[in-house]
Amino acid sequence: LRFVDNYCTMISQFRFDDPTRVWSVVSDFVDPMSSPQMIHAGFRIIETILTHQFSQCRIALRAEFVSVSKIHKKDMMRSSKILDLVTRNGRDLAPFEDDVTALCSFWIEQTRQKL
Repeated sequence: LRFVDNYCTMISQFRFDDPTRVWSVVSDFVDPMSSPQMIHAGFRIIETILTHQFSQCRIALRAEFVSVSKIHKKDMMRSSKILDLVTRNGRDLAPFEDDVTALCSFWIEQTRQKL
């Protein structure tokens, strides 16, 4: 998906006053009914927004990204990466404490069942 490469490059090179608009263009990529490739592209765009536009991300947008992680909680690697970026590696956890706790509990239980 060349579009995703170009979109991520644009996000990383330019500062946006409101990254919510940037996200709204592609938010349907992470719809549960989307193909795995589209979902992967959506996660990549979220990671790019959080990496390069974090200071402009309002709490509502970060909460939307946490919701995406909850929807796709079975994909632990991608979801945990988003939580790591949303919470700044756990330094800004307070607004998302309950969500992170629920996701971690789910992942622990899922891992335990596999053993």
